[in-house]
Amino acid sequence: MPRNPSAAIQSKPAVLYTHETPRTWFRDLDTAPQVTVRIAPREEDASVYLSATRTCHHHKPVLSMPFDSLEMLGDAAAGRTLRQIMEILPFTLLIEGVDRTFTHQLIRARVGFTYSETCTGDRDWRHANVLVPRPIGCDHELYSRFIFDVVQQKETYAILLDRGVSTVAARRALPSSVETFIQVNTNLAALSAWYAARSCTMTQDWLMVLVAEEIRRKVLERCPWAAPAFKRPCDAGRCWYFEAAKTSLEHVNYYVPDAVHDRFEWNDGSFLYDGTPEQVSSGPEPVRDRFFRGDYECFTVGRQQFTNPEAPRA
Repeated sequence: MPRNPSAAIQSKPAVLYTHETPRTWFRDLDTAPQVTVRIAPREEDASVYLSATRTCHHHKPVLSMPFDSLEMLGDAAAGRTLRQIMEILPFTLLIEGVDRTFTHQLIRARVGFTYSETCTGDRDWRHANVLVPRPIGCDHELYSRFIFDVVQQKETYAILLDRGVSTVAARRALPSSVETFIQVNTNLAALSAWYAARSCTMTQDWLMVLVAEEIRRKVLERCPWAAPAFKRPCDAGRCWYFEAAKTSLEHVNYYVPDAVHDRFEWNDGSFLYDGTPEQVSSGPEPVRDRFFRGDYECFTVGRQQFTNPEAPRA
């Protein structure tokens, strides 16, 4: 069809902040994650779901049964009965305050999971927040270098968009530390197995561990009856780290064992880093918030100006 100047103008799929200087809120990685349980089975619904799994023991369908999740889910989680009673309990989680490094790792879990992540290719990310690990943010020199590099990357990204490069192509210039969010659809069986693996401090990214514990906390606030599904193998000495350590620490000997995992003899020279995961990847003090407009630090603005693209410019 030919162009028609009189045709109705349709809404554009996104807003481009053309020629705007990137604004960046640098914030503490450890305190950023937030988990919202958007969908979870009610206790009465779980009773119906679980009763359906016991039909095979009766001559007629079981329509309801006393709800004793501690026994039923405990048996399933421990492998004493089929895990199908956990597979029919659905959950939808919204995970916010994470970065693209985290989501790249998260989506490796494929069985029992589907995802919907905010896309980098269909909108302008020049004003995105950036998450800062504590070992970087609590060292003045390292924090300054980190800010310099991130600001340069975001300014390059903005120049690409301003010169007509598509968001799909320009996103290659974005730093992996920009803040994002992701929605996860799963079931209790898959979530239980995921938590067992991803809550291990010795083998997982520090942000992954933080999110795993926050998911556990928020799910149990909503569904306290699901507690048997959230057991940490680490606490019983049965996680993958212990299994590897039985023969060789190779491939897991990054950090000195923390208190939970310090159950075998080891030599200081065996590890890549001279500290536990928390000592090397986190720290006791939160990163100080810093706000930049381009490479200019703003000392008197509020967070709202940096989290809302429509707010007055600094």
